Amino acid sequence: MHVVAIIPARYGSTRLPGKPLKIIGDKPMIWWVHKRLKNIQRVDDVFVATDDARIKDICDDYGIKNVMTKSTHQTAANRLQEVSNTVKADFYLQINGDEPLIDTGAIQAAIPESVPQDIEFGTNIITKIHNPALALDPSNIKVTFDNEMNALYMSRTPIPYPFKSINFDYYKHVGIIGYNKKMLDFLCKFCPWKI
Repeated sequence: MHVVAIIPARYGSTRLPGKPLKIIGDKPMIWWVHKRLKNIQRVDDVFVATDDARIKDICDDYGIKNVMTKSTHQTAANRLQEVSNTVKADFYLQINGDEPLIDTGAIQAAIPESVPQDIEFGTNIITKIHNPALALDPSNIKVTFDNEMNALYMSRTPIPYPFKSINFDYYKHVGIIGYNKKMLDFLCKFCPWKI
């Protein structure tokens, strides 16, 4: 199975413009993320997907494979889908470009042993929320799932909503997502955030 990790990297972050190029130690953040991914045995190749020439130039300077994408993408999945039209793989991993210390074990957990290609298929790493305040924080995307760990719903509000009680187990999306090509195409064609 051919696995490609893709790091979507925008220059125009609203909270911290130029974030992928911020220097940590003596290298830009994007270099550190790329380095972590290159050390994972089950990942065959790593690309940065960007819409900004400054990020592309830094990637070129450090020998990091990259793909220039449209600047109109509203989500990282849209950016990955564009890359999947030219970079072929059985499975695409989305790793955010602002995770220089990302847990490589969590990334490996997102890669299944096999990936069906005839149906839409994806993985999403989640973790239990231990602090009740984090369950209310909209920056944490909450996930509900069935008994077989199939995601049912994702929301920025708590699921279930803590009316009169917060005595529930809440789980949040960690930001490591995997897709087959069919899933990327489906998301970009039918989901409301499509371009």
